[in-house]
Amino acid sequence: MEFAPRIALNVFAMATISYLLAGADYAIIFSLLAVACSVLWGTRPLILATITTTPIFLMIVWLYAIVGIAGFGLNMVTVSIAAISLGVGIDYVIHIIERFREEKENGMSTMKSIEAVGGASGIALFGSAISDITGFAIINQSEMGFFSTFGLFCAIMIGLSLVASLILAPAVLGLAFRDYKPSEIEAEIA
Repeated sequence: MEFAPRIALNVFAMATISYLLAGADYAIIFSLLAVACSVLWGTRPLILATITTTPIFLMIVWLYAIVGIAGFGLNMVTVSIAAISLGVGIDYVIHIIERFREEKENGMSTMKSIEAVGGASGIALFGSAISDITGFAIINQSEMGFFSTFGLFCAIMIGLSLVASLILAPAVLGLAFRDYKPSEIEAEIA
């Protein structure tokens, strides 16, 4: 009974991402692929993979929205930032996901696991992001336009990656891995 909502979550996430990136035809294909992968591998690994990818996808959308609003078009700098943001953002979210998995494997509840993530990995990621943002903000002060733009968008990208990994990923983890008490399950059935 718990299997169907997890498959639905996987299908929804995969369909949404593929629809926004590639169109409706691909959304159908990836929806079917999500069902097949959920049945073959189980729903938890695919949910974790989707949770790892989704915040970074949103961060790239936010970054390009900022690029468009700021009036910068697609050029060598803005296109290269997308590739860099995938690398940085995925690393941040993987740290969060792995720490969450470790805590869950140790028998912690979902909320306690998320608290542990914020208390340990979150502080380290925040410190790392602040130092990186500072470094790229210094590069932004360059007189050379290419380096200045690169520094600006890298600083923004790291800030958005931090938001995606410390706010979006734990929120989605909390929704996907709800802990139910026996009384709550009985109340839902009745």
